[in-house]
Amino acid sequence: MDSFMDMINKNVLDSTDVSEYLISIWKTILSVALCGYFFFYCVRIAKKPAVHTGNCQLRRFLERHCPVLGERFWPTLWCWHGHAQTILAHLLRQTYTPPPYERELLSTHDGGEICLDWSDTTVLDGDALIGETSSDRATIIFLPGLTGCSKDAYISKLVARANYVGYRCVVFNYRGMGGSNLKTAKTYSAANTEDMKEVVRHVKQKYPDSPLMAVGASLGGMITYNFVAREGLDCGLVGAMTISVAWDPFKSTVTLETPLNRMLFNWTLTCSLLQLVKGYRTLFEPVVDVEETLKSRTIREFDSSFTAKIFGYKDLDDYYSAVCLHTKIDQIKIPVLCLNAKDDPFSPVHGLPIGEIERSEQSGVMLVLTTCGGHIAFLQGFIPQVSTYIEKVFIQYAVGLFTDRESISTAFKH
Repeated sequence: MDSFMDMINKNVLDSTDVSEYLISIWKTILSVALCGYFFFYCVRIAKKPAVHTGNCQLRRFLERHCPVLGERFWPTLWCWHGHAQTILAHLLRQTYTPPPYERELLSTHDGGEICLDWSDTTVLDGDALIGETSSDRATIIFLPGLTGCSKDAYISKLVARANYVGYRCVVFNYRGMGGSNLKTAKTYSAANTEDMKEVVRHVKQKYPDSPLMAVGASLGGMITYNFVAREGLDCGLVGAMTISVAWDPFKSTVTLETPLNRMLFNWTLTCSLLQLVKGYRTLFEPVVDVEETLKSRTIREFDSSFTAKIFGYKDLDDYYSAVCLHTKIDQIKIPVLCLNAKDDPFSPVHGLPIGEIERSEQSGVMLVLTTCGGHIAFLQGFIPQVSTYIEKVFIQYAVGLFTDRESISTAFKH
């Protein structure tokens, strides 16, 4: 009997030893995997952004005023992929309460209406206020994305950051967006800059001594870029910044129609655009085939049946050719910092005109390209916040633009 119990105890001890051995093996595997992952993250993910510009003076300007560009961008350790960043950033923004705005309605020359949301909160310790009066204090115009408005966190957070250092801000809500009423059959598009021109003229009339900058995200960045390219030195801006723009709409729409992107982003945005058409159906019926438009399942189909026709283009190719940013690099005659991520699901890296930008010595284009960041995301920190890398780049660049105008003027002397 004793020998039988000894045998049982021995087997129990053996099984315990085996369990402990297996646990130690799994701990070792896990430790090696975590070390490998962290090594991969440090070597391949967390990198300094690449700065592409053919203008040596502007490169030196960025080195002086934007030290963040000389540091590594550390995207969220467990959420660095472009799709994950884009989705998580969107979810985080839902928790953010936008600041109060003062709304102004601006009537356009064709009977349309634009909502301008002003934010002019000042902080006593804002360095930018030193030596400035209300009339000559810098003003920044913000342009949201395709279906965005002043309430979106990626815009309102930039507004709050600019307010903190003493800048006056105004958000340009497109026709029919941000709670505004659509009064004509004209909406907005990436190639149409007429409304932007009216907004800039209005702000300049209101504050003639105020230096003016424009910041656009996604579609807003495309409008800003095309406006600067079209108006040249007469654009009324001292500089501009674009965030996550699609440089080549032909390539971007192809990327957005891959199965995953189509499911995650394309269909959702198209549905939002269709809601605007449904809400003003009687207004659009004399101009476009509304029934055909409502069959759209992608942004490309919507642009083909609606946007191109509303703005009088021959066809979709004609419209997208007018939208393209990469063909207008030499037309940019003021500083324009363009922040993009290589893994942006809306703007494929093979569509970025890196070579063209670096060869253009008199262009004002400065492309800042991060390894990760997604679309208007750029989340950082182990526990990501609504505040992102975008704000760091933006505020350093804005302060540099408004305080070092001599360097800017030197950069464009032949």
